[in-house]
Amino acid sequence: MATIKFCLRLSQKGRDFPGSLIIRVVHQRKSGSVTTPYKLLSGEWDEKNEKVIINTDDAGRVKELVEISESIQNDKSFMENGIRKLNKTGNFDCKDILDYYRKKNKSKMLYEYTMKLNKYLISAGKERTARAYRSAANALIHFNEGENIYIENISGNMLKKFEEKMKFSGKSLNTISFYMRNIRSIYNKAIKENIINHPYENPFAEVYTGVHITKKRALPRQDIVKLKDLENKLWDYSSDDGIKLRKGLRDSLALFLFSFHSRGMSFVDMAYLRKSNIRDGILIYYRKKTGHMIEMKLNESMKEIIKYFSSETRDSIYVFPIIDPSKGNERMQYESGLRLQNQRLRTLSKIAGIDGSVTTHVARHSWATIAKQENLPLWIISEGLGHSNEKTTYIYLKSFDRSVLDKANDKICSAIRKTI
Repeated sequence: MATIKFCLRLSQKGRDFPGSLIIRVVHQRKSGSVTTPYKLLSGEWDEKNEKVIINTDDAGRVKELVEISESIQNDKSFMENGIRKLNKTGNFDCKDILDYYRKKNKSKMLYEYTMKLNKYLISAGKERTARAYRSAANALIHFNEGENIYIENISGNMLKKFEEKMKFSGKSLNTISFYMRNIRSIYNKAIKENIINHPYENPFAEVYTGVHITKKRALPRQDIVKLKDLENKLWDYSSDDGIKLRKGLRDSLALFLFSFHSRGMSFVDMAYLRKSNIRDGILIYYRKKTGHMIEMKLNESMKEIIKYFSSETRDSIYVFPIIDPSKGNERMQYESGLRLQNQRLRTLSKIAGIDGSVTTHVARHSWATIAKQENLPLWIISEGLGHSNEKTTYIYLKSFDRSVLDKANDKICSAIRKTI
């Protein structure tokens, strides 16, 4: 006959932190366990009688403990009923009993809840967020040796170990933050939907969820000129792919230069730029990232590039042939176009003899840096980039400003050395 017992697994942080209540099943001389969603302090559990102890004056906690006590009794009855049902089927083992319990709480499991959110997000056109949630949830489950996790059991200790594992494997701070922020978003949504109770402590308090400022790379004006000079040379560039590749490279160069000439328009905004955004020689659009409205006059270089693509976009609502509405899933087309653009930009940088990697974002940083070199005020550069504040613009220019100061310092130190 199968037996079930509720046991408290103490927190690895110590007795002052809540532990997880588990159900241990013994059947046919074999045992197994499953973790419940319930969290208790060591002094809140009577191991011998398998009962919750209420020894606090905190009204909120008393209510939680009463709810946990009732849930335990319901779970016990549920498990006993399950064992009776399994007895009627004949042969069964511990795993069958534990799986019976797990099915009852599927909605509280990280994988199942994430999939539920995914369906909603995809239907709302937020496929990128859906993929981010799936990626983060799968990463945490993989860290947990492939075992699904009760959302309520996501603890600070678990997340800290997850963070340490990612650091050890060479993940950047921004990658770590990406996973943590998405798991936190899933966790908070589960609280909001009353899937889980609000925790005693914030499990994300001690892990990195910020944005690490990486060095921003800008091309000097001479390298921008090198790329510009490729416009005509590309037709003579030979490769195994012949004319098709040369046309693709020329298209990517045109898109890069349009970004630069349009005050660093991001690739996503170019991909979704509609012909209706242009009226009487004025380009008006809202940045996808911030919602900030950008308004600018089309200069001659921008007009030439738009004309270059006009035969390919004759029947399209978009200015550039990055997205074809008739092919569906525009977000996937954009992301595919972005990958292709960056691949081609790497090839272009080699052809032009430019050291380092050139990406779509380089055009934006290059415009900002050259604007600074031309002594444009910070507020004008910030407005031109569509930043919500000058602090963001300063991040773009920080590395440039430091290099200028370093050169000035070298000059001053050199002058001093000459007098010694």
